[in-house]
Amino acid sequence: MQIEIKGKCPTINNLLNSTACHWAKRKAIKDQIKEEVYWAFYQIENKPKLPFEKKVDIIFTAYYKDKRRRDVDGLNSKYHLDGLVDCGVLIDDSVKYVKSIKYILEIGQQEDKIIIDIL
Repeated sequence: MQIEIKGKCPTINNLLNSTACHWAKRKAIKDQIKEEVYWAFYQIENKPKLPFEKKVDIIFTAYYKDKRRRDVDGLNSKYHLDGLVDCGVLIDDSVKYVKSIKYILEIGQQEDKIIIDIL
């Protein structure tokens, strides 16, 4: 199953910088990401039987329009995984249900977006 979310992927640096801010601002960032996951999921046709009951592998690919140098280890999928749990795709995002997460970063693309592949 593949979920596509329009917009830039937040990096760990974005989230670390937001930790210095008020808790309500951090919660708003988390809620926005979870809502984006929810709406992207519900636009998918021919959804598989959910939730996934076996361990899954997740490929998290972030596409950026700009060609700025970025660190792959700076990508953050925590709130996206929480969104997948909230909308019923995953039972939980623990090691009991998620075998692995692979991060891919592509720069110089046509649009900013995130693709989450659940295998």
